[in-house]
Order: sequence, then C-alpha cells, then structure tokens
Amino acid sequence: MPYLSMEHYDENQRMEEKMGEKIISEGIDAWRISGGRNFPVLLFYRYLCETKEAGDTTVGDILFPAGARFKDAADKASQGTLSWKWLTDMLYKGREKLENYRGDTILEDLFLLERMDDALLAQLVGMTARLEIQERDDYRKIFTACAAEESRKTGDFYTPLCLSELMAGLVASHYKVVDNLYDPACGAGFLLSGVSRVCKVKNIYGCDVNDQALRLAKILAVIDGVDVSSLHFTCGDMLAHKGKEIYQVQVANPPFSMNLKGKYTMPIQCGAFADWAIIQNIIS
Repeated sequence: MPYLSMEHYDENQRMEEKMGEKIISEGIDAWRISGGRNFPVLLFYRYLCETKEAGDTTVGDILFPAGARFKDAADKASQGTLSWKWLTDMLYKGREKLENYRGDTILEDLFLLERMDDALLAQLVGMTARLEIQERDDYRKIFTACAAEESRKTGDFYTPLCLSELMAGLVASHYKVVDNLYDPACGAGFLLSGVSRVCKVKNIYGCDVNDQALRLAKILAVIDGVDVSSLHFTCGDMLAHKGKEIYQVQVANPPFSMNLKGKYTMPIQCGAFADWAIIQNIIS
C-alpha cells in the first residue's frame, strides 16, 4: 500500500461519512438496545454460521450442530420460544469446540452472552437476523460503527479509518514483514488491523483499559483473516502495563490529553497531562 496523500485522506473521510447507510443505523440500534454487550456476540455468531471460509463450509458448521446455528436461534426468536438458557448453552458448546478446533482460548469471551430477559433477547436476535448483510465487508462496517459508538459512550478517542490507513501506509513503506507489532492504547484495534492488511505481521500485541473495545478488536481481526494465534491482548492501563516483548513497530493514537492526576510515578516529571508520560512509556 503506498503512502496516502492528503487527497487520499480526504477521499477516505468522505467514504466514512457515507457509512450512515441503513445497515449501519440498524446495527447501531441493536448495539444500543443491548447496552453494547450482547449484540457483538450475536452478530459474531451469525458471522461464524453464515460466512463461507472454504468451499461451502463455515466455521459455524464445525462449531454448532444442526439445530443450534444462528438461523435456528432466529427461528426460535420469531416463534417466541427462544430462551437465554438455550442460547447460552449452544454458544458454550461452540466455544468448547473452537478451543479444540483452533487450540486457543483468546476468542472465548466472544461466546459469552450476558444475562438478558428472554423477550428482549428475542428482539435483539430478530434485529440481528434482519440486517441485510451481503458480504464479509458488511460485518466489518457494522463492527466498525459499533466501535465508534463505544468510543462515544466511554469518552475515548475514536481513530477514523482514514487515519488507520494512513498509518498503515507509513509502516508498509518501511517494512514488508513485522515480527512484533504493538499498540499500547489499541481500542478496537483499527491501527493494528490496518497494518496487518498491508504487511505480514507475525505477532500482534495490544493493550487497552476497555474490555469491550478489545472484544471488538478480536472480532475485526477474525474478519480480516488474522491468525488468532498471533494475537496477544491485555486489558489494562497502558502506563501501568509493561510489555515483555521488544516491539519492532509501535503504532498508537493514545489519549495524550488525559489528566494524570498524580496517579503514576514516571522516570521524568511529566506535568498534569499524559503526553510526555505516554512517550516515555512507548520508548521504554
């Protein structure tokens, strides 16, 4: 991917503004009804059951037995027979099979459905089923919009797609292969996934205080075809977290204006705001 000029930047920004299409607004409605917690699980469940990975097979065919796939949950929702217990049992079985299938546990929280009233769950499953998804990129658009919504809800700074592509272009102009890629304030992982789409990245590391943002980062990585065994995410404060790896490349759009309020002891006096403290952390 070549370096992006400001002309490309403006073009990408205009494309992002067009994302207010029907499928996005309906996805955001479902996100809000679930409080941002259960909708990603249901949409990921649908993604696994409907997206062809090889030939006519989906990962859902491997994880969920006949009668336990997303379409079956949607049918139960429309018939008024869906229960939270049935759906959590099916997702739990899928999670167990995924661990055996891929040999890892990093995606296990993507199968955890928080307690919800059966009627509200049926409404949410119905809304998820009615999304007019045509291709894999539609899932990416919805999850990206959800990540922006999560940022607005928590007051975090959302990194626009155009900026993640700009950063990815800068990295790609220097590296074709990256051994270790790290974002100390990764949010939903837009900078990490942007680089992984244009470079071969062997290991991806990310840290963020928001566990819901990290859940979205994992989902977007799966949609982008990233090998999940290369993912290493930590939920925590970037200024308190000390990574054990030597990172070949770091990308970041951290909260430079965050007020430190005396919470940290840094090697050099940093003042009230986090900008210099974050730079010290990245260099160290």
